[in-house]
Amino acid sequence: MAHINEEALQASLQGLRGAAAAADLLAVMNRAVDSVNEIFGYSGAGIMFVTESGALSYVAASDADGRRLEEAQATAGQGPCYESYVNACEVVSGDLRADGRWPELVAQLPPSVRAVLGMPIMLGGSPVGTLNTYHDQPTNWDDSDISALRAYASVIAEVARVALAAQDHSELADQLQYALDYR
Repeated sequence: MAHINEEALQASLQGLRGAAAAADLLAVMNRAVDSVNEIFGYSGAGIMFVTESGALSYVAASDADGRRLEEAQATAGQGPCYESYVNACEVVSGDLRADGRWPELVAQLPPSVRAVLGMPIMLGGSPVGTLNTYHDQPTNWDDSDISALRAYASVIAEVARVALAAQDHSELADQLQYALDYR
């Protein structure tokens, strides 16, 4: 049985799209992770993006434990979010403490991070980051969780694409203005 309220999901996604036009990328990322907690009742959420060096790096988190989850994965170089990024698919762990896939990660996590769902953020057909949620208790993630996170990841990708296009447009405008000024 789905526990995600579809009406609340759609309203939240619409709000994020609206915020994208008026706010900067980081503000939208922070709003996204806060919304995930408020609407769906997860314990926390975070976003990681790939850096120029190819490593995933913390961008936004809903709380200190969410940030510690992202930073622990970056330090360990492993975890559900890393796997989500590498394989470009959702990765679910109902209980990290009982899940043997990421042994170096578990030792670095706060006790309040038990279950994690990682969703890739796709841009141009390739992963550029991950949206990650966690619960403080073992959790059986269901299809409604996965669908809701997939929708959020799509909106985050859309916002990132618009921000990158605006940056490119701004750089082009600056170059054109320079050419006009020094013509």
